[in-house]
Amino acid sequence: LVDLTVRTFEGLGLDVRTVVAQSDLFPREGKCEHAFCIDMDREGDVRVLANVEPSEGWMITMLHEFGHAAYDRYVSPDLPFLLKSPAHSLMTEAVAMLLSRLVRDPVWLTKVAGLPATRAGEIAAAVLRRERLEKLVMMRWMLVMCRFERALYADPGLSRNAFWWDLREWLQGLRRPEGRDAPDWAAKIHFAVSPVYYQNYLLGELVASQLEAWLRGMSPAGDLVENPAPRGAPWWPACPARAPCARGGARPATPPARTSTCRTSAARSRGRPPGRCPPRAGARKPVARAACRGNGSHRRDRPWPRQAADFSDLAGIRPGVSFSDGMKKTPGPGT
Repeated sequence: LVDLTVRTFEGLGLDVRTVVAQSDLFPREGKCEHAFCIDMDREGDVRVLANVEPSEGWMITMLHEFGHAAYDRYVSPDLPFLLKSPAHSLMTEAVAMLLSRLVRDPVWLTKVAGLPATRAGEIAAAVLRRERLEKLVMMRWMLVMCRFERALYADPGLSRNAFWWDLREWLQGLRRPEGRDAPDWAAKIHFAVSPVYYQNYLLGELVASQLEAWLRGMSPAGDLVENPAPRGAPWWPACPARAPCARGGARPATPPARTSTCRTSAARSRGRPPGRCPPRAGARKPVARAACRGNGSHRRDRPWPRQAADFSDLAGIRPGVSFSDGMKKTPGPGT
């Protein structure tokens, strides 16, 4: 699995051999059983702790943790010390999740893992269905964690043992064990060592999906595996030939200026050549009407309506619990 991890990142133009050499990757007696990545000094000493076993789960974990490691390693060394960290926790999680998804990519299975192409093609649809189901299940679990932690800090007197199972019944459809009153929630290590963090996993999944769609759209073959970006490439690459932009032609090598464009017949009738219009006094800042996704589809840029959360229909899901107004615990009759 270590070799597969190194090969995966080399195919993306990222060198993680140094991180591998100074990491603790295999199980031994008395060792922490979890997996994590840590930047020791913000000067390049990045390490991963893992307990690698030959399984799909540990392959996913290795690509995830080394996704964090690659993110940390490639933060600009020219930044001040306090800025040598991820832009936001959800961003490093997005990169890690994007890399871990490759384990179920048919191209990765063929080029890196060595699975016959025919076999990879046969299982591709089943693998995709499984991944979608896992994401739905995981999303519900993430919501349990986030809502429980929010209530935990909002109400110090919360009946934590009961509320934990209230959420699991509501969001996951699980049944609480009969007569159970134990701190099952405390078995989750994140409450103690990574508080108020779990929402970054859910947000990271969203960003990972957006990033993956964009990267695949910008790749002529639509692949991420063994497809490193050319050195010195502009950060605003041209749309591939197979996916032209809505306005026709390829994207410019540099971002266009944020000014309006004269394209109306009225502008031409006034003798103004087609091109950039001078901004009018007091005019609203122009907004791009279409954005190229790189995969041939385009969307209108418009704000989505904001919808307030309404949990009123869930009130009374269990005596003494109200899910309205931010999931606050309220005393009920007889409690």
